[in-house]
Amino acid sequence: MEGIKKQLVKRLMAKKQLAKKLWAKKQLAKRLWALALAFVMVISYVPADAIAADYLTTEASDEVENEKINAQVYMISKATRKLVTVDGVDRNPVNCNTVYDPDNIPANGLFIIDYKTTDMKIFEGSEVVNFWCNVNNPDEPKMGSLFVANSTSVVQTLNHAYPHGHESLLLVHNDDGTVSFRNNDTGGYVTLVDNRLACIDLKKGEKPSANEKFIVFTKTKPKAPKKVTLSDMTGGSIKVSWASEKETLFSSYQVLYSTSENGNYQVAGTTGDNEFEIEGLNNNSTYYVKVRAIVNNEWDVYSDSKVAYAKTTAEYKPAKPDNLCVKEENGQVTLQWDAANHANAYKVYRAESRYGDYTQIAANITGTKWVDTNPNKSSKYNNYYKVSAYNSELEGEKSKESSLEITMFGNNTYIFSSNDNQEDIDRIESDAFDKQHYNQFGKERYAFLYKPGDYTSTKHVIETGYYTQILGLGKTPTEVNLYNVKTPPALSNNNVTCNFWQGIENVTIKDVENNGDDFFDFQWAVSQAAPARRLNVERKAWFDWWYGWASG
Repeated sequence: MEGIKKQLVKRLMAKKQLAKKLWAKKQLAKRLWALALAFVMVISYVPADAIAADYLTTEASDEVENEKINAQVYMISKATRKLVTVDGVDRNPVNCNTVYDPDNIPANGLFIIDYKTTDMKIFEGSEVVNFWCNVNNPDEPKMGSLFVANSTSVVQTLNHAYPHGHESLLLVHNDDGTVSFRNNDTGGYVTLVDNRLACIDLKKGEKPSANEKFIVFTKTKPKAPKKVTLSDMTGGSIKVSWASEKETLFSSYQVLYSTSENGNYQVAGTTGDNEFEIEGLNNNSTYYVKVRAIVNNEWDVYSDSKVAYAKTTAEYKPAKPDNLCVKEENGQVTLQWDAANHANAYKVYRAESRYGDYTQIAANITGTKWVDTNPNKSSKYNNYYKVSAYNSELEGEKSKESSLEITMFGNNTYIFSSNDNQEDIDRIESDAFDKQHYNQFGKERYAFLYKPGDYTSTKHVIETGYYTQILGLGKTPTEVNLYNVKTPPALSNNNVTCNFWQGIENVTIKDVENNGDDFFDFQWAVSQAAPARRLNVERKAWFDWWYGWASG
């Protein structure tokens, strides 16, 4: 009996221990569940004044649209509102003299658009288009008349299977609901001459006129813009950027915003670019933004992107400080600048070259004057400065750079160093040429001076125009290496007899390719008052522009 009792007690104790373990597991499960619920509540809670990063872009919610859209279209000239037509005869001109009646578009004015990525040199890697009209081949919509452009004219060609080479055009999106077309071979613009399509060259920086603009019409909606992204939110503005879709027809983008997701959206502006800044907003406010791809401004044929939203800051972004001046006073480098709006204080940045890396060296400057007590010791001319304004929330754009020599010689005398960002140097040289190419009687002057070093890494060809001087600062020409220099004519027909007032001296023109192709030759094609002195030219040299008139 005693043995049986002990066994019963032992079993009873085992059951109690098991019950305790089960109860402990249940309590642990309850606690874990409560903790998980609390965690979910915490991470799910977004304060009313906070904007999650996911909502600054539509990328996560964008829908993929891979299908090519070969829309049926017709087009009219913006200048005359006449319809573009073909007659289906090989090498005949493309006409633009038919009266536009939207209710009665003839068959020879209806086109199918197609797309291709070009391998032609000027627009290599870009998407190009062309338009088929099946007036002669109603059963073969892509085997009819096709546009082909040369340097002066646009004609028809027959039975091409896809846009390629001369038989294709770069479609340019304008900021007014129109499109323009550029010759894939020469880069010239399609224009209107005597009620026919032709080609002309526009000067750099020159915008297309009404003669180079066309209004396209189609009932096919374009693909919606993707990756709409909001950035640089300030007290009064938001920057919007987005990605273009391929193989779809549209003319421009409209940027729209609202104070609520489902509210009334206002058009902030129309653009042909892929970015836009919405201005005139209220500070400390949430805005919802979408981008619309439109076919034109006359029909309601469009597609909207997904919506992104962001909140503007409570403070307005400080303005960029102007008129930064660097002087030497009592052996010290002194900086002075104009006060910037919305600024509480200023920061100073310094680099050893004009387009080098700028590092912050001072902050909490409440005035508009500051003394650099510890400048770079290698040379007082190796100190370049920028100033920015900031407040409790935002730092504004840095000022234009300044230094002792910029103060002495002016902003248009550029003394470059091999430590400078080469792409910045290329940009400055190109911008100057755009301004000076045809500026024969202008007041602007440019001087590019190069400290000893190599400037060939980006293979940039320097083009010079009026009142532009290139000068190497080495003891001999071999101390400054430039990739190449050319002097494009200011007159037509390769005529350089008006290429005046430019010069080059004391540099090496480095032959990087050494392949003998004339395209890479050094061309100093000029007239009078255009000296080329103390040069070490490794490339083949030309002193005319492809056999045109020259007198230098």
